[in-house]
Amino acid sequence: MQKLKEQLEKYAFPLILGIIASLAYGLFAFQQGFYWDDWAYSWTRAHFGTSGIIDMISYNRTVRAYWEGLMTPIIGL
Repeated sequence: MQKLKEQLEKYAFPLILGIIASLAYGLFAFQQGFYWDDWAYSWTRAHFGTSGIIDMISYNRTVRAYWEGLMTPIIGL
């Protein structure tokens, strides 16, 4: 019982903070629109595919370029 109380005390603040953040931002997640950079990524994916998105991002964000290239077939345009 004491160990459970210690665990609860240790993780209470991050848990409460996570719940508050989920309520504050998660409820409106599907109401977000496209911003300027979203249109550029969508257009590049539609016209050039995976290799185009990797070429577009890889100049300054190498890891993100391959992550986007990996996610393109999964999430689509």
